[in-house]
Amino acid sequence: MAARCLEALGHRPAIWIEDARATGNAPPLLPHLRHLAAVRLQGRDGRTQGALCVASPEPRRRDEGRLAALRLLSRQALTAIEHQEALARASAADAAETRANGMVGALLDTAMDAFLVVDRDGAIMRGNTAAERMFGVGGGETRGTSLVDLLLPGPQRLELERRLRAGLPRSPVLRIDMEALRADGSVFPVELAATRVEGSEDGSIVVCVRDATEQKRSSARAEADLRAKSEFLSRLSHDIRTPLNGIIGLSDLTAEAGNDEDRDHYLRMMRDSAYGLLETVNSILDYSKIDSVGIQPVMRSFSPQTALTETLKMLAARARDKGLDFRVIHRAHALGRLIGDPGFLRQIAYNLVGNAIRFTDRGHVRVTVKTSAADNGRVAFVMDVEDSGIGIPADEHERIFEAFTQAHVEAPQHRIGSGLGLAIARRLAEAMNGRIELESTQGVGSRFSLHLEFDQDQHTSEDSTAIEHSVGEHAQLHVLVVDDNDTNRLVAGRLVARNGYRVTEAATGPEAVEIAANDRPALVLMDLRLPGMNGLEAMAAIRALPGCALVPAIALTAHALVGDRDRFLMMGMEGYVAKPFSGEALLAEMDRVLGMARVRRIRLPEAHVVGGGRFSRLLDSLDGNPRLFAIIARKAAQEFRSAADDLPRHLKQRDWPALIELVHRLKGSWPLYAAPGHAMLADRCMGTVSRRHAAASREPIAALCTALRETAHALEQWLEEHRRGGR
Repeated sequence: MAARCLEALGHRPAIWIEDARATGNAPPLLPHLRHLAAVRLQGRDGRTQGALCVASPEPRRRDEGRLAALRLLSRQALTAIEHQEALARASAADAAETRANGMVGALLDTAMDAFLVVDRDGAIMRGNTAAERMFGVGGGETRGTSLVDLLLPGPQRLELERRLRAGLPRSPVLRIDMEALRADGSVFPVELAATRVEGSEDGSIVVCVRDATEQKRSSARAEADLRAKSEFLSRLSHDIRTPLNGIIGLSDLTAEAGNDEDRDHYLRMMRDSAYGLLETVNSILDYSKIDSVGIQPVMRSFSPQTALTETLKMLAARARDKGLDFRVIHRAHALGRLIGDPGFLRQIAYNLVGNAIRFTDRGHVRVTVKTSAADNGRVAFVMDVEDSGIGIPADEHERIFEAFTQAHVEAPQHRIGSGLGLAIARRLAEAMNGRIELESTQGVGSRFSLHLEFDQDQHTSEDSTAIEHSVGEHAQLHVLVVDDNDTNRLVAGRLVARNGYRVTEAATGPEAVEIAANDRPALVLMDLRLPGMNGLEAMAAIRALPGCALVPAIALTAHALVGDRDRFLMMGMEGYVAKPFSGEALLAEMDRVLGMARVRRIRLPEAHVVGGGRFSRLLDSLDGNPRLFAIIARKAAQEFRSAADDLPRHLKQRDWPALIELVHRLKGSWPLYAAPGHAMLADRCMGTVSRRHAAASREPIAALCTALRETAHALEQWLEEHRRGGR
């Protein structure tokens, strides 16, 4: 009916139809109705709310009184409708405000900072959960409390009131760094921000309080670190410029020296300055690597006595030059070989003993190394380094293990180092789950104790066979020196030849291979960064020559960071000497490697090695332990077959992250097992997959997969022969 009324009204405010049947143009009504009177219900905003209608089945003449009454009723109805709508809007607004207040309350209660609402008199009207937690008060205890009473110790209250009154009228947000008071009386630093609530009739203020305790600590630490690094850079400048100045000045004096005695004296001083500079550079590089990427120990079988002997020999010479009584008490051989990282152990020993020698002018430096059975079935290793040096104040015992710092003691400038040695030693000890302890008395001396635990190697025993050789023996040994730098080649060649070896030299990889093909070397001193064919590729090619599979090699390299030695040994080199090197260090490493080669030839004749000696270097690195190698070989064969299946699949699916991760993992293990000429296949793959170049990656990945399957097959053959032979 209402729809018919509105249709009848059209755009008119009211209508009176006397008889719909008698009026030809009257709008249609329901069949039984003839009379209609209707008034539009139109609000003040012009919107039509409906219509008020009166209808009957009998016709009626127009009656203005009835129509006026209808208009009056329509206005009353419209008023009632608008009132109901207003009530609905108010109810919706109340509900929305309730929801908004709930969300704001929830937001404030989950905030980490304290929020307080205060009136114009400073009384707290509301506080969130963080405020109660921060100030140590219970639920609702902040309400009605004065803001200044809650926040401030007595002397600062008037100042805060003054600043709030003075600051808020002029600034939209007032920010103050100050100290606040907890309920238990403790004082802590805070950052306060306050702003007036816009449109607030009672002059309300919203205050945000942030606990700045940790920020202040971080700032203090940052400032301390900055001061320490500034002091370090100052010392570093001194430690680099001083020996450089000495080297330059002594070079001039040497050139002008009138007799051999003066010349020899200047050369010795020049050498000492160069070694001091080298030690500074090594410390910086070592710490840089540890701090930036971290390091993990490389676990393998080793003799603690052998691992420390050469390091302690070198340091003993330095102690003797200072006139110190240097003694080593070594009992670590009693329990045989251990499983761990000898490189880390050597570095820690070098840093601890080197520090003891540097800071001791008179008296002694003693190193005691001992092992014993630990309660957990492992081997407890302890190395004590005791000196009669200047000592360290008690309040500095922890600080000196921080990077770039040294104890605040009076020491001559020539004893001041980089401040990194102890930091490096501690980081390496912690990497092996060990610790370094310190006992020291200023003016009396110090004792550093290194505590480590190792697993014992159950498959090998300490080899007590002495390897002796004389200069006459050396004369029969051919040493091939390979380095593209003329000066480095000259220095190494002269040092080796002067000690009775027969020396040949090569400047490139192909030249070295040609020399080895015509004159099999007993040892190769190989620079790793050669132009074209690099040192590792050159050694692979030499070992592929008939009769050269077991030729040992010593890496001569400028890679001198912590862990580099073990990395190159795992890549197939038997020895490692970092440039610049001393004659003593080079010859000691040569003696060690040549002695190891003799023992190896007794233990593992070349005829007994599967694949013409292909895996002999890996077996040698495990001290000829076939059981340990069998475990490693079985795992490697499985890994290589799996990789050969996964590489093409990842490439087909364009799964570049998985492909890059797999090739990167192979780069670390593959060169240890690869056949000659195949060691760099993983590097070739990495060069293309890292650029996400599918077409360019197909050929190197296919070549790598073929090599992986071939190597897995060779390892499985070795395992089968090992099983049948019971070796």
